[in-house]
Amino acid sequence: MNIASAWLAQEIVVDDTYSELEANGTENYSFEKEKQPLLGLSSSPPITAAAIEPLPIPELHVPDGELIAGKFIIVRVVLPEVLPQVVVKLWLEDYQTRWLLEGPHLLTNLLPNALGGLEVMTQLNIPFGCLEIRLEAIALDLTTQQESHKVTIVRTVIPPNLPNLQLDELLGM
Repeated sequence: MNIASAWLAQEIVVDDTYSELEANGTENYSFEKEKQPLLGLSSSPPITAAAIEPLPIPELHVPDGELIAGKFIIVRVVLPEVLPQVVVKLWLEDYQTRWLLEGPHLLTNLLPNALGGLEVMTQLNIPFGCLEIRLEAIALDLTTQQESHKVTIVRTVIPPNLPNLQLDELLGM
């Protein structure tokens, strides 16, 4: 029963292009052949609500403002109450080149929080050589491979030895 439910939850792509060759081929096809039952298949089981219900979008909590290259940051990921097989997939990309900088990480140790949801914290290193980074995450059901919508946060990265200049110093006043 679980295998059939997982099979039904998979994405199915239908090609809806139309060509005259296909139309001519289908005109010769008789309806009697279509009515023949498929071998070895019984009536399909009802789709469960868990397979249809979309996964919640994770909430990312990242420190505000600019991030300093070479430093570690703590990223907190929050989800509402979900099934135990749901994990969070988190990765870090360079915003301009779209290169994968870190991850993807599967965050599996979701713990209950005070608000009735689940949360996990992880530590990420801010890499050198980037002007901006993009943190992205999705919720992922490991049994059905169902994914949530993606959440994205973009942050500016500054070098660690950037001098603190006042506006008067920049203008030479």
